[in-house]
Amino acid sequence: MSSAFSTYVMSIVGCICLTILIDLLLQDGETKKYVKGISSLIIFSVILAPLPQFISSSEVLSNEYSIDKNDMITYQNQDFLYQIKQKECEKNIITAKELLKKDGVFGVDIEVVLSYGTEINILKIIADKKNAVITKNDENIDIVEVIKSCISSCFFVEENLIEVIN
Repeated sequence: MSSAFSTYVMSIVGCICLTILIDLLLQDGETKKYVKGISSLIIFSVILAPLPQFISSSEVLSNEYSIDKNDMITYQNQDFLYQIKQKECEKNIITAKELLKKDGVFGVDIEVVLSYGTEINILKIIADKKNAVITKNDENIDIVEVIKSCISSCFFVEENLIEVIN
């Protein structure tokens, strides 16, 4: 690009230098006026020469990066569906935490990982039991199993999608 630009500038400078040289060599009179007019047109055409190429390349760029109305509607629908699924998951998280409290476990942090595309699905549910507290006096409670069963029943997913971390 830089070499094309320097060639462009050199052609303009060359035309201007040639016009000045012709102006110095010609004597005053009618011929000199016509030669000056013609040389001015030549300089003007050299300056404007790359303009059509620039316009056509910008049209190509705008066509390459243009978004079809149908694609835009699809993107907006996907965003809308994703937001709806997020809201549903937020409600399910609250329900799961309440259910866990009833089972004697609270303080579990729950995060839902969703897919994004034509279908919005739950990819994984991560339950962090680092801050979990068991309030029941039951002996030998399996906290991982309690967390997985509560979350599974609230989100209507299989337990293999639920990962309990510490």
